[in-house]
Amino acid sequence: MNSGRSARTDPLSSDRGVKSTTSQPLAVAVLAAGVDWLTCTASDPARSDLLKGIGWAVVYGEAEAGNDLKPWTWKGYAGISAGGASVGERYDGAIVRLSSECAADNWLGAVRVAGHVSRLDLAITVRLPPMANPAREAYAVAQSATPQARGRRIQKASHIETWTEGETAYFGSRQSSRFGRLYNKGLESREERYHGCWRWEVEYKGDTATAIAGEMAQCGNSSEPALAYVWDTFNKWGIPPVWGKGALVPTVPLGRTATDDERRLQWLAVQVAPAVERLIRNGKRIAVLEALGLAD
Repeated sequence: MNSGRSARTDPLSSDRGVKSTTSQPLAVAVLAAGVDWLTCTASDPARSDLLKGIGWAVVYGEAEAGNDLKPWTWKGYAGISAGGASVGERYDGAIVRLSSECAADNWLGAVRVAGHVSRLDLAITVRLPPMANPAREAYAVAQSATPQARGRRIQKASHIETWTEGETAYFGSRQSSRFGRLYNKGLESREERYHGCWRWEVEYKGDTATAIAGEMAQCGNSSEPALAYVWDTFNKWGIPPVWGKGALVPTVPLGRTATDDERRLQWLAVQVAPAVERLIRNGKRIAVLEALGLAD
C-alpha cells in the first residue's frame, strides 16, 4: 500500500479452476445475520397509507431515541428521516428506507404492506482469527476461475485496500440483481464490538429483492433465511463462505450504532470537558456557565 489505497478491477481470466476460499479450517463465529438495508414502495393508496404509517412510526422512534429529525428528499419523494429510517411520498405512492439496526428491527412490518422492494441487503457478520483475510482469498479464487469454470456465475470482481478501512472485495455488477461485498467490518466501522469481524453482504435489487423479501416475510424472521441466501449467492459465484449456512446466530445483539445525541455527548466528553475542567480549576466557573448559556 504505497499510496494508502490500491484497487484492482480485472476481467476474470486464468487457466486455473475454482477452489476453496480457505486452505485451512478457521475458527469461525457467526455473530449476526439479517437485513441490513431495505428500500420498499407502495403505489396502491391503501398500501401507501399503511407504509407511510409504519415509516412515520419508525422515524419518530429514531428521533425519540436521540437522532436528529430532518427533511428528506430522494428521486422525487419528499418526507422526513432520523437515524437509520426515512419515509416519503410523491404523486405515485410512498417509500420507506431503512438501514443498519433500524432495518434489522423493522423490515418485517414494512415488507408486509409494501407492494415492491427495490433493494434488500442481507448481511452476515463473522468473527475470524486475527490473520484471516477472506476478502483477499475470495477475490483470488474468483480471479483464478477460467471462463468455462465461471460460466454464468460471476463476470466481474474487484479488490480495494485502504489504510483506514482495510480490504474490501466486490463481486458482480452494481447494476445487476445481485451485488456482493466482503469486507473488514472491524476496520470499516472502527467500533470495538466489531473487532476481528468480517462482513459478507449481498445487495439484491428489483424483482429478486421483492421475491426474497416476500419469502422471508412468510418465514417471519431474517437470520436463518439471510444465512442461506447469502451463502448460496456466494457459493454460486464459486466463492463459498467460510461459515456454514446452517450456522447458529446468537440471540443477543452485538449492540447499536450511536445516536446523534450520543455522538454529541461523546464529543463533549472528549473535546470540551477537559477545557471546562481547567477553567473551573482556575476559578472561571461562572464564566464557563455564561459562555455555555447556562447561567441563571
